[in-house]
Amino acid sequence: MPLALDALIASFPGRVGVFARHLDRDESYASNADTAMPTASAAKVFILMTYAWQCVDGKLDPDTRREIRPGDRVRGSGVLRYCRPGLAPTLQDLAYLMMTVSDNLATNLLLDVVGGARVVNEALRSLGLGGAEILGPIQFEKFDELFARSTPRALGEAYAVLAEPESRGFPAAAAPLCLDVLRRNQSLSGLPRYLPWNEHAVDFGVELPVTIYGKTGSMPRVQTDAGLFVTPTSRFVLAVMCDGFDDLRSGPAGVASSLHAEIGKAVYEAWK
Repeated sequence: MPLALDALIASFPGRVGVFARHLDRDESYASNADTAMPTASAAKVFILMTYAWQCVDGKLDPDTRREIRPGDRVRGSGVLRYCRPGLAPTLQDLAYLMMTVSDNLATNLLLDVVGGARVVNEALRSLGLGGAEILGPIQFEKFDELFARSTPRALGEAYAVLAEPESRGFPAAAAPLCLDVLRRNQSLSGLPRYLPWNEHAVDFGVELPVTIYGKTGSMPRVQTDAGLFVTPTSRFVLAVMCDGFDDLRSGPAGVASSLHAEIGKAVYEAWK
């Protein structure tokens, strides 16, 4: 696998950071894994983890409603930006919208509810994820100011925390809350593209060879994908981060999406 990944990374017209770790065997792969890079929306998993932690600690009630006000609007991905002011989704609604359709308005509301970037970053440091950082709410008016940054290692290890919470100091009851949301991610053109996975299979009672809990992120010249991959015999985490490329396509045809898909396939075939 290392040679295959080295070749894929070398062929990419930009910067690439990769971290992969098998959770049940002493095997890992790292390339630029300790280089801080922009995450785009992939960092929303850090907000989700903080939210779930506060829910199980009794600080937040997931059924609490938060009314959307005119001043809350933010551009970019999601659906709440198109809804009329006055709609009052629950905090749990916001969590699902933040992760499944990468809703930016839901993200900013939930970030505010948990206490802001400082609180999230304190939680990350307590979990040994000091290479990750939320910088503030999403603001398209200040597009040059990043929402978040992380090393590929810290982003990948966040999913290891969810797989093995008690050994990492994360509440055991909070991990399933996060994983239930993450398995519903609807952006599957990156790491999961060639894998036998469908986020709706569980609704039909269909068991698949792999379950993927993940989150993507993209903005012009930045694309990130990361997650936890679980098969009947294997568990591994994988984070791929790219920036500095000129192809502005974020869909399946884009160079970054294509790289992510090939890396996801290579790691899955080696470790499944």
